[in-house]
Amino acid sequence: PFLINHNRILIQVLQITFLPVKGVCMGSSGNVEEENGIPEEIKGDRLLRESSYEKAAEFFRQAAENHPAQRCRLHHRAAVALWKAGVFDKAAQEFKVAIKSCHQEENRDGEAKNTLGLGASYHGLNRMSEAYRIMHDALKIAEENGNLKTVAEAMNWLGIICKDQGDFSLAVDHHKKALDLI
Repeated sequence: PFLINHNRILIQVLQITFLPVKGVCMGSSGNVEEENGIPEEIKGDRLLRESSYEKAAEFFRQAAENHPAQRCRLHHRAAVALWKAGVFDKAAQEFKVAIKSCHQEENRDGEAKNTLGLGASYHGLNRMSEAYRIMHDALKIAEENGNLKTVAEAMNWLGIICKDQGDFSLAVDHHKKALDLI
């Protein structure tokens, strides 16, 4: 029960890890209102609200192609949408594209977050050894950047992976380290 509850919390943490939604704001009436922004991204946001994750990803990809200066962020959004859809193989490929874009933009924080997403995608594909290795990569990048939130998220994911592989002691160690950072 302890680890099952942690899994629910950790999935929520992963979902809020991903970059904030641009192009949408809360109006004075409490309704979601659209701001001026990238048209394809705004369409993607609408589709996310309708839980049409794969279609949203297509619009985020299109926005990334049309707005090269924002490729890291927009490919990240596409990858997250695919991850939420449970299409982990496509999400993994999109996270790889996002990592490359972030690297080109010299955005180490984006690299760390997308590497974390890549590891989560491999976990979803039940490729645990790859997921574990990739999470360690995300952890290293986040530590180098001093991003404690991403460090904690990587530690939590390492705990999930260890639990899924039956190493409960190491899983608890990872979760404790993550909780110490929060």
